[in-house]
Amino acid sequence: GYNIGFLSRMTQTDKIQVANLNFYDVSIVGGTRVGTIVGTGEALYNCTVHSGSVQGNEMVGGVMGCVIGHKDRAPRQCTNHASVSGNTMVGGIAGDEDSSVSVHIYDCINYGEVTATGDYVGGVCGGRHDLFPNGCENYGNVTGHDYVGGILGGINDNGGVDKCINEGNITGNNFVGGIRGKGYVSECINRGNVTGVQYVGGLTGYNGNIIEYSNDFDLVMCNFSIIDNNGKIVKTGGKELIEKIDREGYDWVKRELGIEIETDEKKRIVLGTCGAKSIANE
Repeated sequence: GYNIGFLSRMTQTDKIQVANLNFYDVSIVGGTRVGTIVGTGEALYNCTVHSGSVQGNEMVGGVMGCVIGHKDRAPRQCTNHASVSGNTMVGGIAGDEDSSVSVHIYDCINYGEVTATGDYVGGVCGGRHDLFPNGCENYGNVTGHDYVGGILGGINDNGGVDKCINEGNITGNNFVGGIRGKGYVSECINRGNVTGVQYVGGLTGYNGNIIEYSNDFDLVMCNFSIIDNNGKIVKTGGKELIEKIDREGYDWVKRELGIEIETDEKKRIVLGTCGAKSIANE
């Protein structure tokens, strides 16, 4: 089915607000835009899903499947404890958004396990499009394929993930991060384990912009790594390459590869906790 939930669909012209609802032992099964409280909607405040499971195909969330609306009607202070599963765009609170503007979710918490067979999977939001959590927390384990994050899975760079905390274990393939699969984060903390293959990071799997005032307390586990010298990849490898760098530093690069490395530590740049080790000569 389509738009599956306690409420099927709320539109921006409805001006409906939903607040202070509690749901127990839910068993929600649907296709697209699936959530406990609303399939597609906005203006959910202080609602809690205490237990149960939510299953769907795409745009699947523990609270709501798809978010619409502007900042003044953004979902706030909602909590999910139910397990959430689906194929793509799957999140502990919301799956994705469908609006002409960037949509935010504020101060929401997920405790449920989130699992997906496909891409765009997050502890709070799956978020393939412009859906951005602020002040949110995730404590559930998250598993997906590509673009998997403790808070947000998605890839859109129009906005950041701000002031969020993840403590769940995050597992995926490519673009896997403790906070976000791809994109920038600000003032975030990750304490969960992160496991992936390529583009794996304690905070974000791949960052084309900035990371501001964020802390990473995680254990990152990956099986692919690279060494680049001034933007040129000079060696690739797996866990053994990371272990060698941690054990011997970079002196062996000159010895084995014949590459001159700047000895001044201030001129040596290391990128990534595990996904990439980079050396830059100025």
